[in-house]
Amino acid sequence: SGAKGVMVTHEHPDHMGGIVRHSEAGELADKLVLTSEQYQGLSRYTVRGNLPPGFDAYKPLAIESMHKVAPGIVMIKAAGHTPGSVIFFVKLASGTEYLFIGDIAYTESNVVDGVDRTRFVRLLMVDPEDREAVVHQLKAIHQLSKAEPELNIVPAHAEKTIMGLIGGGKLTEGFDLSRPAEEPVTEPVTAAAS
Repeated sequence: SGAKGVMVTHEHPDHMGGIVRHSEAGELADKLVLTSEQYQGLSRYTVRGNLPPGFDAYKPLAIESMHKVAPGIVMIKAAGHTPGSVIFFVKLASGTEYLFIGDIAYTESNVVDGVDRTRFVRLLMVDPEDREAVVHQLKAIHQLSKAEPELNIVPAHAEKTIMGLIGGGKLTEGFDLSRPAEEPVTEPVTAAAS
């Protein structure tokens, strides 16, 4: 509730289900930065399929490729795992850079080896994904990790990576609202500016 902006990597219940079930869901609507595809997925996680009051006038982003959503944060369209999957590139004032890739990769080995998740894991998924797109994205992320070793690539469920970043002081566990961010903005970013 105290956040200035709320963004998610994709439209699955463990990533966005808490938005519509939040005790102040209507107040979160003004803070949300969701793509059109993510917004369409919100109603799947409501109690009765209806969005809470406050979402009536919500205007989702229709992004082509990239959008600056806040100072130092760029949302990159990455459909594949879900139609609304995005990646967040974050550059701190210190120069430290992060790439939050959501569920494009589930484990460290998906990034390190550039290989897709196992067939068993794919069978357990709520919705089928565009496997060809995900495999292409994994290969690109793998190549990026080799070319940019200082870039902190963060898969959403890769506990070893996340705990390593926490242990190294590069991430904080939980929410830290002690230094509120500037108001989120939603401006397109050109490929040359990225």
